[in-house]
Amino acid sequence: MDMYQSTFSRTGEKVLGIIGIVLNVIAIILVVMAVVEVGSGTFEADLEEFILTDPTLAPEDAEATLVALSGLTEAIEVFGWVIGISLVVSTILAIIAVINLNDNKKPVLAGVLFVIAGILSGIISLTALIFYIAAIMCFVRKPPLEDEQMIRVDEPVEIETQDEDDSPYRPL
Repeated sequence: MDMYQSTFSRTGEKVLGIIGIVLNVIAIILVVMAVVEVGSGTFEADLEEFILTDPTLAPEDAEATLVALSGLTEAIEVFGWVIGISLVVSTILAIIAVINLNDNKKPVLAGVLFVIAGILSGIISLTALIFYIAAIMCFVRKPPLEDEQMIRVDEPVEIETQDEDDSPYRPL
């Protein structure tokens, strides 16, 4: 059976998993860059300068906007780190799933890991959809039957027959 399992290829699932991993790594880099930029004082200072120099805003409105802005940048920073950590965990799970697909070891476990990785990578993002497709392929694709499991044409098939007395339907 081990020889047979190694002949069944899971290349499609592996390729989709690797594409999803690469997209996750790109997203991690972008999220970390955005969070670092927002977290640095330059982003907030530039926005503050822009708001204070805007001639259409009254001084009271500008101060209220600055107060709201400081809370918003803190929230964006925290939310960004949560997204970044979620993407890292998603990437790790996808790597483990691809490893489990080697030699067709545990495709169902790989499918479950792909589903969890898809959820963590942003439920309806492109990366998540790729992970979902890989998971469906892991669940649905089964290796063809082995020779012992196939019904052979040259072998007689035994069919059980009922006696006429065993029938629940009797003529009137």
